[in-house]
Amino acid sequence: MLNKLHPQPDIIAAVLASKKSPKTRKEYSRDFQEFSQFLGYDPYSFLQLSQLEATTAVLAYRQFLYDKGLKVNTVNRKIAAIKSLVNFAVQMGISTLTLAGIKSDKVTTYRDTTGIPGTEYKKILALPDRETFSGLRDYAILRLLWDLALRRSEISNINVGDVNCRDRSLLIIGKGRQDQEKLTLPQKSAEAIAKYQQLRGGNKEQPLFIRISYKDRGERLTPKAIYRIVRSYAERAGINKIMSPHRVRHSSITHALNKGMSIRDTQKFSRHKDANTLFIYDDNRLDSQGNVAEIVSDI
Repeated sequence: MLNKLHPQPDIIAAVLASKKSPKTRKEYSRDFQEFSQFLGYDPYSFLQLSQLEATTAVLAYRQFLYDKGLKVNTVNRKIAAIKSLVNFAVQMGISTLTLAGIKSDKVTTYRDTTGIPGTEYKKILALPDRETFSGLRDYAILRLLWDLALRRSEISNINVGDVNCRDRSLLIIGKGRQDQEKLTLPQKSAEAIAKYQQLRGGNKEQPLFIRISYKDRGERLTPKAIYRIVRSYAERAGINKIMSPHRVRHSSITHALNKGMSIRDTQKFSRHKDANTLFIYDDNRLDSQGNVAEIVSDI
């Protein structure tokens, strides 16, 4: 393609500044750079192309990404970054392009949602030394992961004032949400947090779960640190599966379905926006495909 020279406003910086997530900003920055390298000229020049030229360029780029062996979801994300750039430019009056006709490719991947049974998780819960501050903290975290199927980021973001053990309530900011939602704590979770809080103290605005190393003492426990806690206890308990906080979430949701909870009730528990996600859990635990195949094969 011909090299095109234009006065270039810092459109990339403006797009990145509009993204709230640091992870998204980092990924999009890399995506824009890669797209520019493919084109041979800057993204602002791309925005000045005709509709046909721009669409042809993006389709050629998508095929280039597949030829490199990238997975469908990775390609979709990179194309979404370009769409985001175009949409932003249109809003700013810099371009009249549209890429609405370029649809994301369908991703169909197997998701292992089975996790581990409750009997195995009890081995993990038995390990924290609840005579120590770190043991009380870890036990409370492990209970929240299982009892409420919380995500590690949701646990990391909890502040002292978000928990009321007396009325067994917990405020969290769920995935993709801006406002807090109120959850009811099971008795065992409330007791675990209450015992931890007796030693934790702190004012309402401080993080509930904190680091205890000498260097970082009192700082908020990060999602990565919560991952390491789960992994460490699972290995000590002799769990064969590689465990993570999200694997605990899978386990908890599957356990609820095994206990006879309906899809609707389990969706309230897991807080999945789409109930179809729960059908994946249900199919995986029952192996519906395998059971029907066994019946059909008996001819």
